[in-house]
Amino acid sequence: MSARIFVLGGRDVGRSFSVEERGVLGRAAECDVRLADRSISRIHAKLERIGERWFLEDQNSRNGIRRDGKRVRRVEVGDHDEFLLGELPIRIRLDTGVPAVPAALPKELEIEDEFVPETVDEEVELEQEIELEGEEEPAAAAAQDPRASYERRRSALLQERGKRGLLRGDLAQQPLWVRGLVTLFVLAFFVALTYVAFKAVSDLRAGL
Repeated sequence: MSARIFVLGGRDVGRSFSVEERGVLGRAAECDVRLADRSISRIHAKLERIGERWFLEDQNSRNGIRRDGKRVRRVEVGDHDEFLLGELPIRIRLDTGVPAVPAALPKELEIEDEFVPETVDEEVELEQEIELEGEEEPAAAAAQDPRASYERRRSALLQERGKRGLLRGDLAQQPLWVRGLVTLFVLAFFVALTYVAFKAVSDLRAGL
């Protein structure tokens, strides 16, 4: 478990320093965390871990350590705690090894993520209801009156056959030579019928 010190003001603003077990803060070159602010003593404070707890302790500095406006000699440090070393503001973050909880999504994104799937589900359910309603009516009608269903199917079949006719239906599905023979037979039948009619008329005239 480590700690990180963030400088919030002064000449070192924006800088950060990592402390693993123990670190001395001050202006001296031998300090672990060297700060350039004039209000900082050469050896100003000590940040130290004892067990699982961190403590910030004043090292007899001239301007001391303040927390919430009160000067302290030794204080336990919590994550995100802020202090004044002399006039220099700092913040301390503690790495406890526990994964950080993701920040909540903006309210707009939460509403959008919840709204879209619900809308899609409602549309799908509506389409399914329409399809089911369309399929249930014929099935229900057939179940209620089987004879009526049979009559409708028979009538439809007869109408279809009537529309197809001889040449457009069954004959059209036969091979070419079969259709040719049928055509010749029909022509011969009409020729013979015409001849018989002509012969009968001629005999009738001759008898008169």
